[in-house]
Amino acid sequence: FTSTRDYLSSPYSNLGLGKMAESNLLKFLNPKFGECPPTDVRFWFKDVVGGAIKEVKAHTLILAAASDVFHREFYGSLRAEYDIEIKDAGQEVFLKMIEYIYNKKSDFKDASLSFLASLYYQADKYNIKDLRDEIIAVIPEHEITEENVLEVVVLAEDNILHGPLSEALYDAAVCFVFVNKEIAFVELCADGNEEHAGAIFKLLNRVGKIKKEKINHCGNCQQTPCLNGQKLTKQNFVTLATVIYLSTVKAVLIQRKTGKTFSANLSETGITSNYNYTIPWKYSCEPN
Repeated sequence: FTSTRDYLSSPYSNLGLGKMAESNLLKFLNPKFGECPPTDVRFWFKDVVGGAIKEVKAHTLILAAASDVFHREFYGSLRAEYDIEIKDAGQEVFLKMIEYIYNKKSDFKDASLSFLASLYYQADKYNIKDLRDEIIAVIPEHEITEENVLEVVVLAEDNILHGPLSEALYDAAVCFVFVNKEIAFVELCADGNEEHAGAIFKLLNRVGKIKKEKINHCGNCQQTPCLNGQKLTKQNFVTLATVIYLSTVKAVLIQRKTGKTFSANLSETGITSNYNYTIPWKYSCEPN
């Protein structure tokens, strides 16, 4: 299982726990709930400034169900540790990952991009794909300004080994620079930014490519380049508003900002009434 959501929908949910309401089960498993089963693993963090110790407690079974890395750590062939110091993350970041595993809803829109980058690192380290995907999907919704654009670029470059994260951060910065060229160029080329020259060059190079591609901007789907022929994914679908089903092989998607529509054709049939990202839709951008 990748989360408690998967457990609840699995055949194992019929073994007693499945009879309990989902909300009560999740509450029961939450380490902060006074009557939950005793936790059996403790992660601790030493504050680099004051030396204070913070901790996060959890259940190894739940963590192992969410992450194959945790599974190997606690149930593999090597001797497991149950009092673990975490040195590559702060307590707040690590706690947010644990809360995600316990299915606690989080609004990542309110988190800083540096916090999300640290959270992505932990999600990648413990191979929690759903969390990684949610972080990438929410980055375009964060506001980029002349005050933080350089910080975003540096963050993108610092995370170059985490390709999807780096690309999402660079894309967010590129969008701001493309729309606010004069302001952004002054800020990026200010004295004192020489140490980040490599990252700034990459950013400006990407902006230059957008200028060349602008002629391919589609007035129908409002995307550059046009989405025609591209596979419909969770990432490029969330920028749209609604899907209206016409048949098992075609749907109309409505742009949130413009109200314009374009169609997406299924390369396979069998779609249900709920949108399923695993079915290989492809955009067919045709005015309706």
